Amino acid sequence: MEINIVIISAAFAAALCLAVGVIMLLNNNNIFHKWLPHAVLVLGFLNIIDLLNLVIDHTYFYDVFKIYYSDFQNIILRLVSLITPAFLPVLFFGNFELKFKYFNILRVSSILLLSIIILFLVLDTTYHKIAFIVYYYSCFMFFLYLIITNKTYLKENNAYIFLLVIFYTFVFVYIVSIIYLIYNDALFSRFFDFLPGLDFDLPNTFIKFIFNLRLIVIPISFFLTPKLLFGSYYFESKSKLESSQYVKNHWSNTRFVKINKIDFKTFEELNENLPELISKLIQIEIQFIRNEVLYNNLEDISQLINDKTQSVEFIFKYHNSLTFSKYLIKIKMLRAAFLIEDGYLKNNTVTQLSQLSGYNSRSAFFTKFKQVNGFSPTKY
Repeated sequence: MEINIVIISAAFAAALCLAVGVIMLLNNNNIFHKWLPHAVLVLGFLNIIDLLNLVIDHTYFYDVFKIYYSDFQNIILRLVSLITPAFLPVLFFGNFELKFKYFNILRVSSILLLSIIILFLVLDTTYHKIAFIVYYYSCFMFFLYLIITNKTYLKENNAYIFLLVIFYTFVFVYIVSIIYLIYNDALFSRFFDFLPGLDFDLPNTFIKFIFNLRLIVIPISFFLTPKLLFGSYYFESKSKLESSQYVKNHWSNTRFVKINKIDFKTFEELNENLPELISKLIQIEIQFIRNEVLYNNLEDISQLINDKTQSVEFIFKYHNSLTFSKYLIKIKMLRAAFLIEDGYLKNNTVTQLSQLSGYNSRSAFFTKFKQVNGFSPTKY
């Protein structure tokens, strides 16, 4: 029965992780972090590796790779267990700045990871588990510090509750692991002699089930936060066309390219206000699509949001996947589709719609419209 529970939980966790990862990749609307779907897919594949242990031909695997599958599985899982705690802060907060001089998030995470590796090399194997427990604790406290200090930003991106779920899920597994070691490890038992002598045993299958449960909770938390799963931008407009498979989100709170040195000053000025400014640009864009405002250049946009042109230019350069000219073409075609939905063609011709969108050539307008919306204006 215990084994069946482990298998079922592992299969369910793998299916959930893969489903969430694929949904996020297909929508391409997750503006919180572009690597998040890949991380979720990795979690799914880890459970698949675990499940393959039941069906794989172990003899054939050893003949081909000269290593037993169980040993291969343990190597993968131990590497993931070693890297994950230090990787979490980098994954979610890699672009953030710390208030400490000479330290950034990548350096702190690297120091933590390097420390545990050095301890493994220096310490006797008897003390490896203690070193690992201290390492996990340090990483999770650092992760919690980043969540708390960036609370406003995370709430704006619908990620605050999600990251707290991840944190408490890992803490729960951490506590269960310590309890397991206290009652099943000779060294830990000596350290906790003050505890009452209980006839208490945690089977390995129970531990595996707890770890699988963690991988079930994480993808479920995505479904409970649909704006994180599909992207906030996905929900901002009431227009049907923005949920179309042809419309991919071009905004991101993370940078698409590395910042040039000449833009460092602007970045420092904007750093804390980036999410708010991007949100304003998205709102203005939606108003443009609904034919409520008009703009043709960066200066027009800066006036509409009451901000510096230099700031707007920075956002378009690093947080929009399109060049400004391609961006204008796209939103004009989205506006044309919105006007069609709104009944524009009942009293006007397609040629007039083409001219309103800045095209004197009907064929050129048809081509661009289909590229963005998936259909020609007449079929749409």
